[in-house]
This record gives sequence, structure tokens and C-alpha cells, in this order.
Amino acid sequence: MQESLVSAYLGYCVLRTANPLGVVGRTMLAPPRQISQLHKPEDFRLRVRTRVTEHLSLAGIPLRVEGVPFMQQEGAVTRCAHVAAWMAHYVGVLRGLIPRVPVAHLYAASSTSKSLFQRQFPSPGLTENQLVDSLMTAGLPPEVQVVQSLEVTDRQAWYHRPGLRHKRAVAWHREAFTTTICRYLNSGLPVLLAQGDHVEVLCGYLRDSHLSHASSQAPTGEVASLISCDDQEGPYVLRSVDALLRDTTSDSLLITPLPGGLNLAGNDAEYLGATFIEAGLENVLETVRENRLERLGALVNPVQADLRKRRFAVRSYAIEGNAFKKSFAHRCVDDRSAVAVVSASRLPKYVWAVEVVDRRLRTEEDLSSSGGPVVATAVLDGTAARLDQVNLLLLHVPGAISVRDTIAGYEALFECDALSYDSGRWAHSLPPHSDIDPRLSKTCGVYR
Repeated sequence: MQESLVSAYLGYCVLRTANPLGVVGRTMLAPPRQISQLHKPEDFRLRVRTRVTEHLSLAGIPLRVEGVPFMQQEGAVTRCAHVAAWMAHYVGVLRGLIPRVPVAHLYAASSTSKSLFQRQFPSPGLTENQLVDSLMTAGLPPEVQVVQSLEVTDRQAWYHRPGLRHKRAVAWHREAFTTTICRYLNSGLPVLLAQGDHVEVLCGYLRDSHLSHASSQAPTGEVASLISCDDQEGPYVLRSVDALLRDTTSDSLLITPLPGGLNLAGNDAEYLGATFIEAGLENVLETVRENRLERLGALVNPVQADLRKRRFAVRSYAIEGNAFKKSFAHRCVDDRSAVAVVSASRLPKYVWAVEVVDRRLRTEEDLSSSGGPVVATAVLDGTAARLDQVNLLLLHVPGAISVRDTIAGYEALFECDALSYDSGRWAHSLPPHSDIDPRLSKTCGVYR
């Protein structure tokens, strides 16, 4: 009886029976198991990048549910912005990043803001400054970006899709919009999208190759839909990227709640990481030529050639330094030195990992294909407060790994056997039922 209950458990929902307009209170439901729009409906759970695990009990029976926190506004005290802030906050709580704060505290923080001079009950909603106040009270100081001002740093970079090269500005803006969101979702951090007078929480994404209707044309690999928790429509709602951009106004914002200490912005981390990777390949090849390392040259030369032919993409995500070490040890098969070098390296609390991804293998990564799609990884200091303080801490390319110790002041290059492996982004391989509470082990169940 107990085992069948544990395996069948899908989550919980607290109902506000006295409020017919905002019935759904604190809720945690597993993602739907069947989504008709997908080629593989059963894989929808994998596309929800910010899912976390909550442990609870029913009549003394220990249970767990994996999903994204959800709540509906009740209209008098909490509005969509309040519940969106709470959803992002509770994700951070269940990941062990921040202590828990009651939703009432989020309301109190916004009501004391001087940015709005009017009655706070019933709540008229939140201004941008008040929402920022609430998120800071929740322990997640946010990064705020105007949607219409997003732009690609370098339109000729090696990691941009070849089909974008001759596209109009609207296509590049779409690319900047999706990549900005996805790098934080890959970090396990939800993104708040504020459009007009409404705020929703983005928690996952789908590429055109994942959607069933994409079979009529060759998929490009671009992000086609975002997964949203909208208090007006429910959790796990599919939003077309094109439709969202059509609704964009001059005051539309992306608000990303970040844990304290993660100072380096995602856009800057990806650009610097890609630059370090390109330069790092040149440095490795120079070492190969000087020392006549034929074996290493045979591994690195094809990677540099594919990079110049724009066959690679980059995937960026923020992660705790110790979690990255455990992740790399789980994902990387190495009998020489790569895992040992990473394990012994000194990393700050937060780092940005920038992965070089083989586009041809990316669509097969969920099939556990041998090797995985990641062929190189750069690790940057995520705690740097200024761009000129950002250091490249680790760089892995096929057959070699370099490490920089900023405390001891040395750099070293080691040969290794590691070639390619799976991505280390948050929740990439999170199993449906983890036996360890993630609040006790932040890296539990994240990696293969």
C-alpha cells in the first residue's frame, strides 16, 4: 500500500475555499506525463528546467514530488507579481540556496516601498521597483532587462547558428530573447516575464525539434516555445516565443531572481566564455606544435576546424563551484587526469560553465548516446563584480585540460583522456524520484 502510494503520488494543492476568485493556494504538481504537442510526450518533464523536489508526508508516509511551485493570486493581498516572486523564491528554497520567507513578508516588503503612493489593500499590484523589493526580501536580488533592448553581442561569433548570419534584426532579437532566458533556465533559475500589467514565471523551453508539428520542415534547433507557470492559466503552460514577442511593449521586462554572490551577468559570461574557448584552442595547438604532441593535435585540430565552420553551439549555466566538481566527475569518463584536476581545483561559490555543444549530437542527448554532445567546457568566476576581474578558472578541450589557480598564481596544462560528455546544466538528468533530500545535498539527482 505504502509503495504504491509513493510511486503514484503526483503532488499536492492547498485550496482557499473562502475565495472563489483565487482558489489555488500553495501547490506543487509533477509536470504532465503526456503532452500532445511533443514528438515524445513522455519527455516533457525533461524540458521543465527549473523543477525541484519537495519532501513531505501524508499520515506518516514519506512522499516526494518533483515539479515547479505554483500559486494563484487571491486578489486582495497578493496579485500576480506577488505569487510570481513567491514561486521563484520557493524554487531557491528547495534548492537550498536561500532560507524560506512567508509570502506575507513579500507583500509587506512591497507595501513599504516609496515607489507607489496609494492604498495597499486591496493590493493594486506591484511596480517594477516594488517587485524588485519583494525579490530582495526573498533573498534573490534580481537582474532586470528590458526585452526590446536585448541584442546579440557579436553577430559573427562562431557559436551562432549559420542560418542567422543573413537574417534581419528581428531574427537576432528573437535569438537574444531566447538565449537570455534559456541560460538562466539551464541554471535552474526561473525567469519572470513582465508584459503589460501581468507577470508570469518561465520554467522551461522546447526547441522546434521537440514539437510534433515540426516534422513538416527541417528543424533549425531554435527555441520555439517557453513553458510558463501563469497564475491565471495554471502551471506548465506552453507559450509560443513568436506570440510572446508580438505582445512585447517598451516596458516589457525579463526579471531574473539571482542568489546573492552570483554577480557576473549571463550575457557577459557566455560572450567571455566563448572568447576564452576560442583562444584556449589556439594556445593548446601552439603547445602541441612546440612539443610535437601528435596525439593531442589529432584530437584538438578537428574541434578547431568544426568551430570555424560554425558547427558548434554554446550552452551556458551558473552553478555552485562544488556542485560543478561533482557534476564533472559524474559525467566525464577519464582515466588519466581530467577529473582529478577539476576535483583539486579551487573554485568560488558560484561559477559560470560555458559548454561547446555539437549541434548534431544535441538532439540525441536525451537518448543517453555514448559520449554526449559537450566537447569542451570553460569555467568562469561567477562572483566577479567587474568584467575586468573575470578569470578563466578551467578549460577542457578534447585531450587536454588547463587550470588557473588565482590564489597560488599559477596556470597548468594537463593531458587527459576526456573527449565528450553530457551537459551539466541543472536538472538535465534529474530522475523522477531521488532518494536524497536536495535540501541536504544540493547536487543530489542532478547528474547522470
